[in-house]
Amino acid sequence: MGCKQSKAYIGLSEDNTDYKILNICAFCVLRCYCVFSMFFSYSLNNMLVNPSRILKTVYKTLLLGIPQILYNPLRDANLIVPLQVNEVSTYVNFDLNPCDVRELTQYIHKYNNSLELVPIKLFNDDKENYYLSINIYNSTSPIFLTDDPVTRCEINTYIKDKDGNYGTLIIDYITNGQSMDPISLIKLPEWEKTCSFVKLGSLCNITCVSPLHKLDMSLDFDLQDPSVAACELSDELIKYTDNIFYKDGILDKLYYDESLVNAETYKINTNVSFSFRDLGLGLDACERGAMRPHSVFFFKNKINFVGSMWHNLYKIRRHKPAIRDLM
Repeated sequence: MGCKQSKAYIGLSEDNTDYKILNICAFCVLRCYCVFSMFFSYSLNNMLVNPSRILKTVYKTLLLGIPQILYNPLRDANLIVPLQVNEVSTYVNFDLNPCDVRELTQYIHKYNNSLELVPIKLFNDDKENYYLSINIYNSTSPIFLTDDPVTRCEINTYIKDKDGNYGTLIIDYITNGQSMDPISLIKLPEWEKTCSFVKLGSLCNITCVSPLHKLDMSLDFDLQDPSVAACELSDELIKYTDNIFYKDGILDKLYYDESLVNAETYKINTNVSFSFRDLGLGLDACERGAMRPHSVFFFKNKINFVGSMWHNLYKIRRHKPAIRDLM
C-alpha cells in the first residue's frame, strides 16, 4: 500500500490542508500540556506524568483536524500517517556484548519489563547476534510542520514483547524538527544538539550530537568509494520493521510497499566516531573515537511508508517511571 493510495484512502485533501490544521491545533495543545506536566511532575516527587488517560486525550486531540467521518475523536481510532524516507537512509550497526545487552535491558525495563532483546540476522550470509543499529535519515510527511526534509537519528535495537510480537525498539532519538512520542510527547528544545545528514554529490556527512541524550556520532562516506558493494538484507530484518516500539511498549505499525521489499542496499567499509550513554560496544574503554562497526549499509532510493501512530495505545497499560530512575 503506497503513500498515494493511502492518502486517497484516508480522505485527505491534495494540498494537505487537513494535516496543517491538525498540526496547528495539536501542537498548541501539546505545548500547553508539556508545561503542565513539567510543573505537575515536580510536585509529585519527580514522577513522569503522562498517564494513559491523558495520553489518550492528547491522541484524540490530533484527530480534530482530520475529516470526522473517518476519524471520530470519540472513537478509539488510529491515526494513519504517510511518510517518505529520502534516498541514502543509512544504518550503522554495532555488535552488543553480554555486558551491553544486560545494561540496555536494565535501562529498558525501567519503562516496561515485558520487552526482551533478541538476536537477529542483518544479512542473509550473516549469523545471529544482538545489535545496536543507528538509523539516520531525511524524511518528509504532510504531518510535519515544514515542507523541508526533517533529519532524524534513531538508536535502535531488536526486541519481542510478552505476546511474542517482534519489532524494532527505539531506545532514543534526536531530530532537527518537531517530533512527538508517547513518552516525552514533544521533544523539548536542546541548544547544544546537532542532527544533520548532508549529501553533496556523492559525499555524505552525518553529525548527531546531544549532551542531553549522551549521544555523539559523526560519519563521512563517499557513495563512490571502492568499498561500496551491493548487499542483501535478511528477510528477518524486514520483518522487524513491521512494529516500531517505544520503550514503554507503545508501538507504531508500519506498512510499506516494494520500495522497501525490493530495495537496493549497499554496504560500505568505514570507521565511525560514536558514543552513546556508557555502552562499551565490545571495547575495553568507552572513550569517543573512531570505531569499526559490524556493518554500515544504506538504501539507494526513497522508501514509502504508511504508519498507524501509537497503534496499540488503547490496549496497553502504560508504565510511569520516576525521573530519577531514568538519568
